[in-house]
Amino acid sequence: MDSVTFFDGSSQQYPRIGEIYCGYSNEESTLNILIRSTGNTMTVVFTSDSSGSRTGFSASYRAIDCEPFTYGSETCDRNCSCIQANTDYCHNINGHCMCNANWTGLDCSLLVDHCQDPNICSDLYDKCVNIPGGYECRCKPGLAKNSTGQCEELQNCTQKQCSHYCGLSETNPTIETCYCPKGMKLSNDTTCVDCSDWYYGDDCAHHSQCYPSRTESYNKINGLCHCFLNWQSTYCDEDVDECRFIKQPCVLEKDHASCYNTLGSFECRCSPGYEPVNETTCDG
Repeated sequence: MDSVTFFDGSSQQYPRIGEIYCGYSNEESTLNILIRSTGNTMTVVFTSDSSGSRTGFSASYRAIDCEPFTYGSETCDRNCSCIQANTDYCHNINGHCMCNANWTGLDCSLLVDHCQDPNICSDLYDKCVNIPGGYECRCKPGLAKNSTGQCEELQNCTQKQCSHYCGLSETNPTIETCYCPKGMKLSNDTTCVDCSDWYYGDDCAHHSQCYPSRTESYNKINGLCHCFLNWQSTYCDEDVDECRFIKQPCVLEKDHASCYNTLGSFECRCSPGYEPVNETTCDG
């Protein structure tokens, strides 16, 4: 029996969305069947058992656009649940909401917390504040941006002698308070000290994700890792293949030594009949 199969994309690798068995209908017969793809591409495959005497099949197609924020497999008769002001578009087949950059959730009703990124604000004395539709980097209370956009003191404190900047309490604007730059924190009421090892950022509140034994140093302001030579990647957790990336890590005396990568290092192995002179050289 002949059949026509429909795939939801540009090849048969995409999901099958319909199949019609043609049988032995006469040439004038018509099947009023609507097959709809999720995009603007559909693959149609005709399969014949070679026993028929008629020639294939005929079909017509048309593009159907749902009205904005409606969906449905055939008639677009269902309303999307999206908050329209927060949504780029609603999927015209399944009704999924595609939120814009500042919103999330099934209906795009949840504000994205941009401030989860500890490095989203770059000034040493500012902080991130979520606002509808985005975020702002604001100077801490009692500080203000200067002409270059950097936060600085508005006035000197009269009650405290701060080692760095003096501002106002976030909970009580009449009380003076000392502020430390990112990468430092108060050890007492007035003196700033460096973050403890593997902590960084504003008030040293964030723990570094660097792999300690593979990290030479890290930045206490933004947490960026500086790897030892044998390690790489953002957190220094990926081995460097010295045999591949370093030119002649082994001293090859007429190809009598071979390089083998190891975790965090490499080794040179001598060919039969040759002895190691040192870690990288073989001699006969």
